[in-house]
Amino acid sequence: MSNVKCKSCELINWSTAKNCDRCRESLEKLPNYEYPPLSQKEPPEWSWQIIYEADKNPSKLFDILMQKSEEEICNFQGEFIQAAADLRDEPFTDYMQESEDGIEDISLWVVSQGKEYYLNILENPNDIPYSSEDDTNYEETLVEVAYKVFEEKFGQELHLMW
Repeated sequence: MSNVKCKSCELINWSTAKNCDRCRESLEKLPNYEYPPLSQKEPPEWSWQIIYEADKNPSKLFDILMQKSEEEICNFQGEFIQAAADLRDEPFTDYMQESEDGIEDISLWVVSQGKEYYLNILENPNDIPYSSEDDTNYEETLVEVAYKVFEEKFGQELHLMW
């Protein structure tokens, strides 16, 4: 399973995050986010609904998330990050010719495309983009929006790293 990074220890995964001595303090500042089990592959419908309403537009997502509570923003971002992390392992990486950064960009881009595209990639790993070197801008994702909203709305950093 892919690891998710936090700002404190830089290499934890969702299943051990609550037990990590080095990042417990950061995690305890978050609302009671329930980390998804490692076997969960699809984020809940409410998170897909937010992505759908944003229509791949960071400005729209910003406006949507500004209406959400601290806990809802944390939960959304956690689900987004986990969905992308699930694409950074086999069998998906078998079909990508990329560096670690390229794989990260592609995985975040896939989630940003929405539920239908994401589920297609889960069912057909060979459909994942092969390289970030084509004409698609894989760096244009929705992943950074929640961080911006969180800082503007609550005056603090959101301590979830992708």
